[in-house]
Amino acid sequence: MWILFLLSVLKADQVTHKYLEDEDVILWFNKLVPFNNPQESYAYSSLPLCAGKGRERKYSMGLGEAIEGYELEDSGLDIKFTTSSVGQTLCEIQPDSEQKDLLIESIKQKYWLQMYIDDLPIWASIGDYNTEENKAFIFTHYNFLISFNKNRIIFARANFEKPVNIKTADKFTFTYSIAWISTETPFSQRFNSYLDPGFFENNIHWFSIINSFVMVMLLCALVILIIYRTVTKDYDKYNAQEIESNEFVETKGWKQVAGDAFKTPDYLPVFTIAVSTGWHLTILTAFGIFTSILHPMYSERGSLSYYILMEYALLGCVAGFTCGSLYTEYRGKKLVGTAIFSATAFPCIIAIISTSLNITAYFYSSSASMPILTILEIAALMCFVYLPLFAFGLILGKRYRMKRPITYRINSVQSPILRGKNLFNHPLVLIFCGGILPFSSIYVEIYYVFTSFWNYKFYYVYGFTLASFILFAVSVACVAIVATYSTLNSEDYRWHWVSFLSAGSVGFYFYLYAIYYYFFRTNMSGYFQFTFYFSYMIMGSFYLALVAGAIGYTASCSFVKRIYSNIKSE
Repeated sequence: MWILFLLSVLKADQVTHKYLEDEDVILWFNKLVPFNNPQESYAYSSLPLCAGKGRERKYSMGLGEAIEGYELEDSGLDIKFTTSSVGQTLCEIQPDSEQKDLLIESIKQKYWLQMYIDDLPIWASIGDYNTEENKAFIFTHYNFLISFNKNRIIFARANFEKPVNIKTADKFTFTYSIAWISTETPFSQRFNSYLDPGFFENNIHWFSIINSFVMVMLLCALVILIIYRTVTKDYDKYNAQEIESNEFVETKGWKQVAGDAFKTPDYLPVFTIAVSTGWHLTILTAFGIFTSILHPMYSERGSLSYYILMEYALLGCVAGFTCGSLYTEYRGKKLVGTAIFSATAFPCIIAIISTSLNITAYFYSSSASMPILTILEIAALMCFVYLPLFAFGLILGKRYRMKRPITYRINSVQSPILRGKNLFNHPLVLIFCGGILPFSSIYVEIYYVFTSFWNYKFYYVYGFTLASFILFAVSVACVAIVATYSTLNSEDYRWHWVSFLSAGSVGFYFYLYAIYYYFFRTNMSGYFQFTFYFSYMIMGSFYLALVAGAIGYTASCSFVKRIYSNIKSE
């Protein structure tokens, strides 16, 4: 009950409006954004623009909206439901030279104003810059077209007109017009006009999914064919030698390290933290995709950040369970200390990066800076929801593993590692090459996600996301198994980190693609946007590496247990 109460407090419920004739409709000014730098947002009041007088309503933001940098201000426009108006005066301002310079610089950077009416987003450019004449113009007339179906608003569009030369004008008189038109579009489909099926559902997107599916299936078939035949051949040879002679049977390859394959991996606490965090994020990703399918995130402001944060906290038990079971399985001696670091490592890394971004946004006076109250709400959520659930999962994981102890033979003396001359079996080569195929299975989908996030598009094809995630998980598992088998077959029993890092190296290729995307697919510029972009990409690559590593290790662990289950203990 206390969890539900906390969630209800943090979630600001936005009631769907049903309007009466001539009822007030509020237009909210949100933020000003340079067109090429979507994260560099500023409050509407940061520029010498005006709002209507005589009415000032406050908007109570939800947690997700505060995280995403929304800063809604009442426009003051006198808008009545279904009542059109023409040439209404908004305000008049007389800017000084400094304010004019600020406006000119903003228009040079193609500042857009984002607005909301009944939760529907509206965008409009505040001015225009003539590069040939070196003149900046500000639009002084706001023209709004709003469509409605019975008592609901369905669509809204803005067109800012009447450009005025900023340098030569002594004052700016802002006016607005409102036009209402009836439509048959139902309320449930009102966001369809914001979607871009021509971009997201084109043949290239479908072809990329089919191509990834074929590639992953071939990869799976190749893995099954090579490993199954090789392992079966080794079993037959081993059993034949055992039947022919009762003397000692000489073994080589992966069978040679049968007594060492289940030794504790190096740096067990760090390994436990990485795997437990990875599985936490993997389940979070799966839940996030299914949540998006059931409840499209684009239809509600801040819902993406809100649901991700809530699900991360509620799924803390997954991280705790994985930490407790894995650390107990390898007979670790410092479970409490490892659990503390496992629970706090990833949140602390994200907090450090977010704090640096918050400081940057603060010095730029950007609306992207997170309010202190929002930070306290997130801290409370972590302390009172996430950590208790992590502890609960930790207890369950420890008890579960203690009831199912390992029965495999483990040598008491560590065997020497005699690596062969085959370069392709070297751990560094396996790790470096391991992420190529998994990344190739998702890079097209990454392009669409990047375009949505950085180029003002609503991402809505969550079915493609689910398919890509499944193909990605399968390819990661196959690559990790191949890397593990290659490591063991070269008589190196240190497969744990190889399986994790060979799969996790996909994060490295993700970051390389992010660098390419920034320089060749966008027109972003400036320190602010550069810092935000690459900080987000660092977090994204780290996230992807942990997810892939956890899946890869788990698949490899199952594979190792399976192949050694038929080897007799001597």
